[in-house]
This record gives sequence, structure tokens and C-alpha cells, in this order.
Amino acid sequence: MIRNTFFWAFVASATVLSISACSNSNKINPKAISLNNKAVEVMIETQDFVRMNELLDSALLIQPDYDVAMRNKITVLVNLGRLSDVETLLSEMKDICPDENVLIELGMYYDYRGDTIKAIKYYDEAEKRILQSVKKRKGKELFPLYSSLWVVRFLKNESIKLESTEELMSNYSNEDYSRMKLFFDELRMRGKSRFIHDTFSPTLSMEL
Repeated sequence: MIRNTFFWAFVASATVLSISACSNSNKINPKAISLNNKAVEVMIETQDFVRMNELLDSALLIQPDYDVAMRNKITVLVNLGRLSDVETLLSEMKDICPDENVLIELGMYYDYRGDTIKAIKYYDEAEKRILQSVKKRKGKELFPLYSSLWVVRFLKNESIKLESTEELMSNYSNEDYSRMKLFFDELRMRGKSRFIHDTFSPTLSMEL
């Protein structure tokens, strides 16, 4: 999972749907899974990021669309200080799986690097894709989409209010709205700059 576990764990907990299901979990090559899992073991045991990077490269050579390995590789690259390679990998992920959250992550990357024009471009693209997806889903399937939509709108306008987008409110249960409010209270307390900085700061968060 990409570095800002604060956001992505929240989205993942909202639904059983994957936030970036580029590859079908039933079709992932077992050798690629084994290599990814070995990289996680190395992280736990030694934090040898060079070795982890080698293992993840091998996994992706076998299965180029293995999104879990791609996200873990981003974690490794951040810890190695190779942010230009993070940009390359995120761009590759966008081409393999043009998922709204990859677009948000690209926007955040360019925000982090101070390129506001490119950041807004990807935030706008992500928002457009989310709104298109909303028309095709219903019920609980909508919650992760709306979660991502609130985040991208926050990134575009830090002063946005949770209640400011009327078309979303009717799609939340009271329980979901309460969780969303707690999340955004925390997000506002952190502020956009810290939220983005935390995303591209070293961490030991990885996925099996």
C-alpha cells in the first residue's frame, strides 16, 4: 500500500473492494506472489531495501500488472530516496491500470515536488473518473469512491467542508458519515502539506 496508510487504510476498511485491483488476484503467478512475500519478510527482518527492490523487480518481471508488488516497490523507492523512480513507476501504474487512486497519488507526487499545474491536472482527471464510476455502481460500492472524491477535492481546496457537496450526502448511512467525519477532522488537523509529505516519507508499511 502506498505510504499514507492514514488514508488508504481508511478507504480499504470501507469495503471489500480493492482500491487498486489492476491484477486479478486469482490470476497472479504464484512465483510472483512468493517473491513479493519474501520482500516483505526482508523488510521485517533486516530492512535491506536494496534486496527488497531486487525481489520486487523479479516479481514484476514475472507479472508486470501485480499491483501489490508495484505499491510495495514504491515504498522501497521512497525509502531509498529515489523519488524520480517513484514518478516513473506511478506513470507505469497509470498506464497498466488507470485507477482513480493512482491518479490521486500522481497528483500528490507533483504537489510534493512543487509542480502545481501537473498536480491539478491529475486531481481533475481523478475527480472526473470517480464521477464516471459513480454512475456505474450502487450501495456499498460507492463508499470508497466517495471517500476518494472527498480526498481529491480536499487536495484541490483545503477549505472544503464535508457537507459542501450536496449530491454525496444522500449516499451515506449515518454510520458511514460518522466515520467520514472523523477521518476528515483528522485530515484537516494534519493539513494538506503534512498529508502529502507523510505520503512520500520513509515508512515500513508494505502489503502481502
